[in-house]
Amino acid sequence: MNNLITPIVTINYNGREDTCDLIGSLIKSGDLFSLVVVDNCSPRENEFENLKKEIHEKFGIIFSDSQFNDPSVTACLFGPFENGSSVFLLRSSNNGGFSKGTNIGLRFAFSIFPKTEFIAILNNDTIVTSHFLRNAISPMEDNKILAVMGTILYYGYDHPYIWSIGGRIDWVKGQGIHEHKDEILDISSEKRDVVYRTFISGCFTVFRSSALKSIGLLDESYFFAGEEYQYSVDLCKKGKIAWVPSSVIYHKSVLGIGNGSSHNIKSLPWQWNAYMVKICFVNKNKAFLFRKFWHLLLRAHINVRIKKQYLSSGITKKDFSLFRSSLFKNINRISYDSNDFLAFKSLFPAEKKS
Repeated sequence: MNNLITPIVTINYNGREDTCDLIGSLIKSGDLFSLVVVDNCSPRENEFENLKKEIHEKFGIIFSDSQFNDPSVTACLFGPFENGSSVFLLRSSNNGGFSKGTNIGLRFAFSIFPKTEFIAILNNDTIVTSHFLRNAISPMEDNKILAVMGTILYYGYDHPYIWSIGGRIDWVKGQGIHEHKDEILDISSEKRDVVYRTFISGCFTVFRSSALKSIGLLDESYFFAGEEYQYSVDLCKKGKIAWVPSSVIYHKSVLGIGNGSSHNIKSLPWQWNAYMVKICFVNKNKAFLFRKFWHLLLRAHINVRIKKQYLSSGITKKDFSLFRSSLFKNINRISYDSNDFLAFKSLFPAEKKS
């Protein structure tokens, strides 16, 4: 394999149409790429087989069997392009969450490209632009920079609305803050080669391989989201992370909401997930006294502001009570997984198919 090619890992979950759109944009970008697609046990019938078929039909890729010694992978295919780029398709045996699925792809990419200096993660519901990868990597000639993200704009709008250009960690809120989110970015006036951050988005991150390995890849104690907060904190202890304005991609999200295409972030299960991320993130990273003070703030926030907001939006008192009691029961957790999420989701039959 050509170790000069930077591998890119993406997750497919009921999103083969988006994944094919991403591949099409990668082809047009002018960058050589090796895309590792991990189908994270998509529940849609024949998703993996149909993804393989659609990639073949749209791009002429002929897949052959590949090998990867990982019991969590039930299928592994290799599809080369004529120019040296390639697509690998992996199917996981279960959906253990975003971090676990991505780590499957990262370990596979490292096994195929053991000498790669850089490795990237990229949401499958994105569209990349010309030389996005080359532009992102360019500032990383500075060895102190351990990871970068590009400019992420909302897809399908007449103006370049910012989805993410990174930002900072807010420990009171227990999350990463996206600076200038939903504002219009004047890319032509953005002259800086690199802007240092304390938080970068997992929608698109390029890592220095040695740095990513040093922190143990993505933290699997977060089921969905939170891993980007954690690796931002961990990498900042070792070096620098940054936003590269000249590397531009588009994210298929709704302006003002910011969700991707695979889930409804306004539903109670996904709101529960968002608060569990905050809980685990603070508990994993802050000292005892801060945690206890933060727990009091969280309880007050949910009992007053969130209760009023949710009940006025039509959520029943019973459902809100389940939501609140589950969070308070888990307020000292430092990890949670797909079983925890599914157990909470099962309390809301209307959400089972969301």
